[in-house]
Amino acid sequence: MAVAYIQRLMMKLMRPWIGTCEETEARLSDHLEAGLAPEQERRVRRHLAWCPGCRRLYESLVRTVVRVRALARDDEGAPAPSVVAAVTERIRHESG
Repeated sequence: MAVAYIQRLMMKLMRPWIGTCEETEARLSDHLEAGLAPEQERRVRRHLAWCPGCRRLYESLVRTVVRVRALARDDEGAPAPSVVAAVTERIRHESG
């Protein structure tokens, strides 16, 4: 119980450097695709290092994207860009 309290307190104190869960969740897709500005990228990485809930969400997103890309491969093994783009856009839309 005391550990959880200390964790919440630390998250609150660190917020200017690590951002909020909502901010981080909104940027996970862009983080995964290396589409963030350097400062935003650092904030997301710092937040993921501190927040187990967001880290689990990110790991789930990574697994999902890997599976979708595997399903979308054509005969030569290259991902079908339209499927990957459509799924990525849907994830962004649903999380925003």
